Amino acid sequence: MNIEEEKSLIEGLAREDKGSIERIYRDNFKMIHSFVINNSGNSDDAADIFQEAMIVLFEKARSGTFELSCQLKTYIYSICRRLWLKKLQSSQRLHNNLENSDDV
Repeated sequence: MNIEEEKSLIEGLAREDKGSIERIYRDNFKMIHSFVINNSGNSDDAADIFQEAMIVLFEKARSGTFELSCQLKTYIYSICRRLWLKKLQSSQRLHNNLENSDDV
């Protein structure tokens, strides 16, 4: 996909164009699904993380000042990776806190 096509998809997302949204999902979800599955997650986690990333991307697209400086798939991957690692850290902290409460 060239930069003009990606720019068009971002503009379509900002307009809530169903075709643009579906194309972004179709072109990128499998990559995110694989990433989450390979990093201690499941299909539901992957769907949740991808949805959160789409919301971030939508808000950026709607801002009117967003300029994509890398491939769209790279941007989506980086958002999802950050969100997933944050979720893993949070669940690990919760797990550690629950283990420590048993010691009391």
